[in-house]
Amino acid sequence: MSEAQDAALHGLSLLRKAVRLLLEDNPQGLTNVEIARALGLESPRGTAQKNYLTWTILKQLENEGKLESFLINGAGRLRYRLPKVVS
Repeated sequence: MSEAQDAALHGLSLLRKAVRLLLEDNPQGLTNVEIARALGLESPRGTAQKNYLTWTILKQLENEGKLESFLINGAGRLRYRLPKVVS
């Protein structure tokens, strides 16, 4: 693995951890926009793919079962949260 790949994977790991930590502090869940804004990763105005970086991380974590998404009361917007632990 090249140094560039290693640095990219390390950076991705840190971003994923930051998302999980933020969701731990917000058990009610957050939208992609709220997450991007809270982490200082919001896309510049006028970009075609708004907050694509955080959306990609959220989808990766969701596909791995490390978080879940749910619709906000009829608003058609998704919130993300850590999975509820069943005991």
